[in-house]
Amino acid sequence: MSQGEKICVHCGKSCAGQARVKDSSGNYAHTACAEQRSGDASKSRGRTAASGEAGTMAAILSDLDAKDMIGGEHSCQGCGYPMEDDAMVCLHCGFNRESGRQYGTKVGRDPNKVTAGGKALGAGAKVGGAAAAPLFPIIGGCVAGLLGAAIWGGIAYQFNVEFGWIAVIVGLLCGIGTGFGARGEGGTVVGVIAAVIAIGSIALGKYMAVTWTVNDIFGMDEFSQISLGEVDESLILTRVADDISRDFLDAGRDIDWPNPEIFIAAAEFPDDFPDDVVDDTFEIWDEMTLGDKFEYRSMIAGEFDIRPRDVDDEWIRETIAAELCLVRLDAGETLAWSDPYLPLNVSSWPSDYPDSIRSQATARWDAMDVNEQQDLRVSVMEEHNMLRDRDGEFGKAIVKEGFIESYSHPLEILFAFLAIGAAYKVAAYE
Repeated sequence: MSQGEKICVHCGKSCAGQARVKDSSGNYAHTACAEQRSGDASKSRGRTAASGEAGTMAAILSDLDAKDMIGGEHSCQGCGYPMEDDAMVCLHCGFNRESGRQYGTKVGRDPNKVTAGGKALGAGAKVGGAAAAPLFPIIGGCVAGLLGAAIWGGIAYQFNVEFGWIAVIVGLLCGIGTGFGARGEGGTVVGVIAAVIAIGSIALGKYMAVTWTVNDIFGMDEFSQISLGEVDESLILTRVADDISRDFLDAGRDIDWPNPEIFIAAAEFPDDFPDDVVDDTFEIWDEMTLGDKFEYRSMIAGEFDIRPRDVDDEWIRETIAAELCLVRLDAGETLAWSDPYLPLNVSSWPSDYPDSIRSQATARWDAMDVNEQQDLRVSVMEEHNMLRDRDGEFGKAIVKEGFIESYSHPLEILFAFLAIGAAYKVAAYE
């Protein structure tokens, strides 16, 4: 027998990897063999074991030191397996410390042995990853996804163009973040979580870029509600001056606006422009080449710091109509605007109004008592908030349209799928 080999002194077979006991001399015995010999010894009291052999369980245990048992000083005296310090009965062999008797019980499972159920659980973990606890993968993926969305939106906003390869970087970030949250588990479920977060991150990045661009053009802060304290004298006198201007126009009087171009600023093509200007505009449009139209589109995009593809044909035609109006005004012509009230939509106090209207507006405001002024202030606030609600809906519609249009190019869809695939593979470790 080689040194270190654990051979049962009763049956002569190896005890390695099995329930066993050991005496102070270094002899081993199967727990079952020892129990059997112990039972035989109880039936034939008075007989002693053969010379040089431990013989029975009682003989072995009588020589067994606590430190020599498998579980150390808290080991069961019946089989040598570990027990809690305050435990009364060994769950492995049924030995009762208090009575010294042993009761029948199932043999304990070797903790190192992989059962069929364990194999199934292992396979499930491999396939599902963190399926049972997806919170941490979701948190990790969302944090990385927010970072990716900020990168996507920031670059698209600054350069007025979307780089498809940035979407792949966003997908990789989502995969890394989700995998980190899963603590290296990987698997299909973790991969799917990363892919879903990647979709949301790309969409959020696009939405951010469109929103920031629209905000630059229209001033989204102008869509928010104002309080009574924000209604200053300029807003109030603008309202009074508009009322006086309407009185003039209703009475059939012409208003000599200081800047005739105010009509151009308020007009929308084609409804608000004079008929002859509209006809000339369409004639010019029909004669323009694709290069001419692209030049106009690029010019407008550069002025508003947006992408050329965001400038539609109607915007170009309105620009041409405005240019025609400016040329005619410079030539001293009088334009026949269909709506004489147009300037009231864009005029502000005091520069946009004639001197006569400015003086009358100031006098009318000063003649009001405190209650009248307060009522007017409230009315101005309500009117502005109503207009801002309307403009806010208009701004949201533009953002929505721009967001949808950002998916119109086939390459956008391609890079989105590449980003989703990258997120899945990184998180699932495939």
